[in-house]
Amino acid sequence: MINDLEKPNPKASSEHPFRANSEHIPNDSFKQEPINPNDLPTIDGSFITTIGKPSSADENYKINSAVDLLGNVVPKNHLIEPIPDYLKNHSRYAFLKEIGRGGMGKVYLGENRFMRRKVAIKVVEKIHLDNGRFQKEVVALGKLDHPNIVAFFDVEILDECGLVFMEYLNGETLAALVNKSGQITTKQALYLTRQIAEALLSAHDLGIIHRDINPKNIFVTNGDGKKVGQVKVLDFGLAMVPEFRDTPSGYGMGTVGFIPPEQSLDARSVGIQADIFSLGRTLYFMLSGRHPYQNPAADFHAEINGHDPVLPLGKIDLNIPRNVIQLVEKMTAKKSQDRFQSCQELLDAIDAVVLAKWPISFKKLFNW
Repeated sequence: MINDLEKPNPKASSEHPFRANSEHIPNDSFKQEPINPNDLPTIDGSFITTIGKPSSADENYKINSAVDLLGNVVPKNHLIEPIPDYLKNHSRYAFLKEIGRGGMGKVYLGENRFMRRKVAIKVVEKIHLDNGRFQKEVVALGKLDHPNIVAFFDVEILDECGLVFMEYLNGETLAALVNKSGQITTKQALYLTRQIAEALLSAHDLGIIHRDINPKNIFVTNGDGKKVGQVKVLDFGLAMVPEFRDTPSGYGMGTVGFIPPEQSLDARSVGIQADIFSLGRTLYFMLSGRHPYQNPAADFHAEINGHDPVLPLGKIDLNIPRNVIQLVEKMTAKKSQDRFQSCQELLDAIDAVVLAKWPISFKKLFNW
C-alpha cells in the first residue's frame, strides 16, 4: 500500500478498483478542500483520512476527505464526534480535544490529572490492535531514546481501543511549515536534515528502519524567531523492527514521491539506505518548496520503471549551491549502493558542505 498526495483528479473512473465512484456523492453535500503538502496522508487500507476545515453550511461538521491510492479525493461531511465516555472517564488522563487523525485512529490533546502535564494521546481503534503495525510502533518507540524522536511515555490497552501516550509538541509538521512559508533557506534545510539524520542514526543502530520518512512525519517545534526549532521524527508504524518480520515479500509500502524504488517493489528487503533516500527527497521538498512529483500516479510508475520524473533542483532555484545539489543527488540515487551507506557518512557529508559554504560561522550557525 502506498500513500499518495495530489490535487483531486476530476476524471476519476468508478471502474478502477482504487478510484472512488463520485456518482454516489451528492455534489451539493460538501465543500471540497484541496489537498496540499500538509495533508500527506497515512495508510488506512485502500483509503486514507484527512481532516479539513469546518463547512460554512454547518459549523458542527468538518470535511473528511478519503484519498485513494491514485490520489483521487472523495470528500464528504463528517460529524465531529464527541469524546467517548470511556475516554472522558479515564482515571489518569483528561482527554481535552481531538488534534489529528491517522490510519489507525485519532490523536487527542490530553493532560495527566496528577502532574498537569500535557501529552499527545494516540487512540488506536480496536480493529488495528492485532494487525502488527500497532505492536511495531510501540516496540520501536519503547526502544528509542533520542532528542530528535518523539518521546514515548506509556501504552495502555482498553476493551475499546489502545492508547499510546507521547510528548505533546508545540510547532507544526515540516509539510505545514513549507506549505505555509514556501521553500526554506539552504542553511535551515541542512540544519533540519542533520537533526533527522541524527535521529535515524540512533534508530539504525538498534536495527530499526523507519521506511516512511516524509514531510508529514517530521515535526518542527517552534523556534526562537531567528531560526527554526528542533526536529522530532514521528510515526514508526511502518518501521522495520528486528522483532517483527511480518511484511510480505514483494509488498511495497511508503509515501509516493518519497519512497525509494527498491522499497516500492519489496519493502521487506530494504536496508538503511531506504531511509537515506526518503530523507533526500524530504530535503528536496525543503529546498524546492514543492512535492517531488507533479503527477503522482504517472511519475511513480515512471520512476519504478527506471525513469527520472523529478525536476532537478538546479532548474527550480539557481541559488542552491552546487555541492548541496550533489548531496541531494547522492542521497536519492536510484541504486541503494550509490547512496550514502550510513547516516554517519551522510552527517559527515553535511558537515563538509556547511564548512565549505560557511567556514567561519560553522558552529555558531547551527549551534553544533
